[in-house]
Amino acid sequence: APSGMPWSHDGLCPTLRASLDRAYLAHVKRGAAAASAAPPIAQLLLGTGNGLRASARDSCWNESDVHRSVVLLSRMEKGEPLAHLTLVCFLESPQWVEAVRRSACRLYERLAPLEVQKQDRLACAWLEVSLELLSEPLLAAAARRLPFKRLLAEVELVRGSVGPSASLSAEMSTRLAEAVALRGRGAREGCAGGGGG
Repeated sequence: APSGMPWSHDGLCPTLRASLDRAYLAHVKRGAAAASAAPPIAQLLLGTGNGLRASARDSCWNESDVHRSVVLLSRMEKGEPLAHLTLVCFLESPQWVEAVRRSACRLYERLAPLEVQKQDRLACAWLEVSLELLSEPLLAAAARRLPFKRLLAEVELVRGSVGPSASLSAEMSTRLAEAVALRGRGAREGCAGGGGG
């Protein structure tokens, strides 16, 4: 098996795959100048052929596609109505939520084979999306099945392995820890799924 994380999309709806590819190329693969001139990520995703909500729901999300979607969501304009709607569309997909739950519980294991900079960038994206989901009551309610506490522990493992050059900020982790604490005493997080983990 290759040591990197291939950006494959075997289970994605073709229209969603095209939208994800377009957004990823415009905002991540090209330089900052090209990204700033591109349409907003939310606009590209919401323009998915048969509707983002239906496409996300009908897709079978693999590990690399989940990371790809988290990177894009982390780069959306915070607090913008289009960005909010995009997050809601993803959260309404049980398949996406389940894939995110699995990945969040094994983030360190999944990122470990990657080069240090990529581990750092991906872990940062997970922190940013988690903070966004927990910063708004409506999104926090929709995201209640996601294991944010476990994600924090996984990010600490990544931080320990990538070393002092990491951009993973302690401040972001602290804010997420506070948001998780405010989320409610009764919230339970399970990471075991089908076969455990």
